[in-house]
Amino acid sequence: MSCYQRDTVQKRLSEGAALLQRDWARKAWIGFGAALLGEVNPDKAMARINRYYLLFARLDAAFAKPAEITPSALLATAGGTDGLRRFAVPYGYLVKCGTIPAPTRALLADTAETVRQGSMIENVEGKWFAPVLSRYRDHLMAIRARYDSRGWKGEKSRMKAHTITSNLRAARKFCETLEAAGVVMIQQATPDHLNMFLTESPGLAASIRSFVRFLNRKEKLFQALAVKTIRRDLPEGIFLPRTKYLALLKDWLSPADDALRESLIGLFLLLYAQTVKSAVRILLEDLSQGRDGRYRIAFGRTEIALDARVSDILGRYLERRRALAVMDNSDDNPYLFPGRQLGEHLTAAAVAYWLAKADVRAEQLFATALYTAYLNGLRIPKVLVKAFGITSATAVKYLNMIDPRLTMEIEQKALAA
Repeated sequence: MSCYQRDTVQKRLSEGAALLQRDWARKAWIGFGAALLGEVNPDKAMARINRYYLLFARLDAAFAKPAEITPSALLATAGGTDGLRRFAVPYGYLVKCGTIPAPTRALLADTAETVRQGSMIENVEGKWFAPVLSRYRDHLMAIRARYDSRGWKGEKSRMKAHTITSNLRAARKFCETLEAAGVVMIQQATPDHLNMFLTESPGLAASIRSFVRFLNRKEKLFQALAVKTIRRDLPEGIFLPRTKYLALLKDWLSPADDALRESLIGLFLLLYAQTVKSAVRILLEDLSQGRDGRYRIAFGRTEIALDARVSDILGRYLERRRALAVMDNSDDNPYLFPGRQLGEHLTAAAVAYWLAKADVRAEQLFATALYTAYLNGLRIPKVLVKAFGITSATAVKYLNMIDPRLTMEIEQKALAA
């Protein structure tokens, strides 16, 4: 049966090559087919080969040579980031063999967000608020450019492209709400309009703040707008119950071989106050081993030794670590937790899915880790910053939240005595 499947794949490769117009696309298609047969079983290759061919056909029709494939053109041809995700295997091969340029994940993501922003403004063309949204987007892009010029870019960016998209989306919805209320120019917006909008869309309160500041400073309103800030010093459910904490710790410290990765990430969140984003981006080069054999890692500014049990789990995981992407090599992937795209790390969405199955949120693990550290004596913000890599503002914020809770517990124990 495998011979039949292999022959079928070879036949489809020949038929597909005959339909391609560009020489570079034909060579890439044939090379990809050979690599695919070398990596996966013939039955899987036969089931997927027609779907993978679509990417080569689209690239062949759109580009005379690979050098023309810019990030924006690639996304338009593949069907956006979702389309590129579906074509992850052939796209990974084309990048790995050097057939097409290799834009970074961040560059592709930024390009996709830029396209979304342009579409939002085009979709409201002709409406009275279209120029306002266009000026607002230019305002946000100017802020981002200013941050970039001062070194706040890449992973350190203080104004990411998806943030601009979210803010612009909230601004568009607010303007649509104004239009439905009979407003025909932005200067007619009143605090009552804003309050009604926040009542109907409370989830957009954070995203609309930037637009409100822009309107107050740049658009010369008759009445200033304001989004009220409501402090919540101790949000409900922010810390894990003790029984849940102990149950998770027990499960994650004694994982089966097929659960090593999930347990290790969970322990990084629960014991070392890592965010999902920081955990999945840990590099192999961040690890080292001390004379006692325990693994050490630099979460923050200072390298710390992992708990002996966590170190043992890390050792077991490294022995079994493998790449998830087809045609990716774990030895070439720089991340501790390889993802499903060539050379990339595991996605935060995948970790969020595992945590949801365990009925826990990443925010709870982070807060509980800091609470436990506080109980164990780490009460100086700069110590948390150096050990766990969190910001000073975050450390102070959580310590201010934790203090009243500890005071109440001490008072209750005193009364009970």
